[in-house]
Amino acid sequence: MFERVVVALDGSERAERAIEWVVRSAGGAPGTLLLARVVEPARQPRNPVQLVKERLARLVQPPAPTAHKPVGMEDAETMAEAQRYLDRQALALRLRGLRAETFVRWGQPGAQLARLAEDEGAGLIACGADQAEGERPGYGAGAASILRAATVPVLLVRPPRPRRPDPAARFGGEAPGNPRLRRR
Repeated sequence: MFERVVVALDGSERAERAIEWVVRSAGGAPGTLLLARVVEPARQPRNPVQLVKERLARLVQPPAPTAHKPVGMEDAETMAEAQRYLDRQALALRLRGLRAETFVRWGQPGAQLARLAEDEGAGLIACGADQAEGERPGYGAGAASILRAATVPVLLVRPPRPRRPDPAARFGGEAPGNPRLRRR
């Protein structure tokens, strides 16, 4: 099917279903699974005075063109935990005889996963999709950002829907179907 597949994981069960779906659809022998987790920057309330000081400092001495924004301590701890999570997932796949690589990225999930797919030559991005409590019906914010940014096909794995009761069985204890047509 695809030689390299990016699987977006966020630690949820719905995202982990994407791994199993990719493995099953490839007949148990997919190519390399690129397990990825994107850590979004921590949002901290900022003091307006501190913001002005930072902007003035940048005007006086702008950062070097290749400098990256430093990752705070909270983000670094989150990235380390994300790496440990991906390592556990990759180990479970390797014990089953599958190939897996891990990637922790920092930034916006959609853009980072699209860039990872391009950089690693992946042909597909797989992710779990389900709206969170209170969201409008659709894919969810994470899956929507991946769909907007991706340049390769995106597979959205939704949770299985619960089985609806048989409408023919209207009363408790009644077998489904027309009782006159059942064999006795």
